[in-house]
Amino acid sequence: METENQTSKKPGGMAIDKDFLEKTYQIALNAGLDIIGPDTAARILAVIGVHGNNEYMTHVPKLITELMFIRDRYGFKGGVYPDRKVVDLLRKYTRELEAFAKADPKKRYPDWATELYRERYGIKLIN
Repeated sequence: METENQTSKKPGGMAIDKDFLEKTYQIALNAGLDIIGPDTAARILAVIGVHGNNEYMTHVPKLITELMFIRDRYGFKGGVYPDRKVVDLLRKYTRELEAFAKADPKKRYPDWATELYRERYGIKLIN
């Protein structure tokens, strides 16, 4: 896995202001808006859960900010029951990623995972 850029740039070259992004997600959280839907949240978490042992992921401000939003919006924190729909989807995608890696060791990620991380975060998941 490698990042296409280490800056807080959006694919396409536009810079992302981390503070603006955090404030936007906080407003959405307070308003109860699903900026990141349950399916996308589960996919993001599944990739990290199965393949996230990579330092590059800690250097992408948008990913870190979105993980904090997912944590708060869907209850992935201590003392709270996580959103059942996200948990069920997370299990589904985790199993899919694990089965995919076992079925073809040369290709570790399904297309949806590589596209999601490339388009959202500029992270190139290497198969």
